[in-house]
Amino acid sequence: MEEATTLGVGCTPGIAMTSLLISEIGVNHNGDLGIAKKLIDMAKVCGSDFVKFQKRTIEISTPKTEWNRPRMWNGEIIPYIDYRAKVEFLKADYDEIAHYCKKQGVKWSASVWDEPSVDFIMQYANEIPWIKIPSAKLTDTSLLGKVLNTGLPMVLSTGMSTKEEVDTAVEYVSNMVTGSSLFHCHSAYPAPDCELNLRVIHSMQGDYDLPIGYSSHSVSPYPAIYAGVMGAKAVEVHITLDRTMEGSDHRASLEKKGLELLRRELDRIPLVMGDGEKRVWDSEVPARKKLRG
Repeated sequence: MEEATTLGVGCTPGIAMTSLLISEIGVNHNGDLGIAKKLIDMAKVCGSDFVKFQKRTIEISTPKTEWNRPRMWNGEIIPYIDYRAKVEFLKADYDEIAHYCKKQGVKWSASVWDEPSVDFIMQYANEIPWIKIPSAKLTDTSLLGKVLNTGLPMVLSTGMSTKEEVDTAVEYVSNMVTGSSLFHCHSAYPAPDCELNLRVIHSMQGDYDLPIGYSSHSVSPYPAIYAGVMGAKAVEVHITLDRTMEGSDHRASLEKKGLELLRRELDRIPLVMGDGEKRVWDSEVPARKKLRG
């Protein structure tokens, strides 16, 4: 792949670079701004390049067949649509998120699940460098077109998608906006190891003229590390204060220690991978003299 730009950051061909790290807060704030701020702080301390949220217009993005499905929340059984409302941040919340991220020096963005959510997030267009299309919406060409019209780069997530669906989405967007990226993903929460199929990253690198990243839903930081070794330009992981917290995504998220390990190992990849040229290092010379005479 020729020189590529992903998430607004240039990459030089042939030079190993550290993968960008996106810490997905998503809905793991549980509708609590205090928790959201703690997760932003955690992402910053652990060296994340971005934090990401999810924005929905719940009446649009939630199938009506799901509205009245019983959902346990805080010890009470409530309709699923009411649960979605409780964990959805509104304008005042996002104003505070934008202010807090700026104060902390943290870059942020969001996934958009419907067209009104695009308009909502574009209120912060001067602060967000890209918009993500979640895997569930990869085939929604109306939503793709709405985001294209913003002029912002897209991150396209490809979980639960066929090769043909990915081809269609890439063809739709690749010639219309620069800086967009394509992320391999598995959409189970958590995703089983035997289905992660990380070799898809190499397949995508050969098939598409876009920077390729990886969105992990694993309980472990290691698949994201392996993705970095395979050349993923960015990796995204869900983060949580505590994996046992109530909520749909916490079990597929990394706590602080896991996020710290991930950042550390991503940073080590260019160091340990080197440049591919076989040589005798100065540190080897004493052993060479001693053992070879």
